[in-house]
Amino acid sequence: MAAMDSCGYLLHALSNPIQFVGKVIIAKVLVIRHAFEGALQNGWSRIHILSDAKNVVQMLQKKMTLS
Repeated sequence: MAAMDSCGYLLHALSNPIQFVGKVIIAKVLVIRHAFEGALQNGWSRIHILSDAKNVVQMLQKKMTLS
């Protein structure tokens, strides 16, 4: 995972081993969750998540959209 500021400068970079999961989609969800947790810990109020897992992003957008 890499965290960059609005100018594209690297703020944080990290990796974290994930225990074996049976499906790639679960691993991608865990990585995005870890990114959200890191943002909360750093007190960031706005973040952009970039992912190649379109189905995961769409699922999260539906869950997180306030009506």
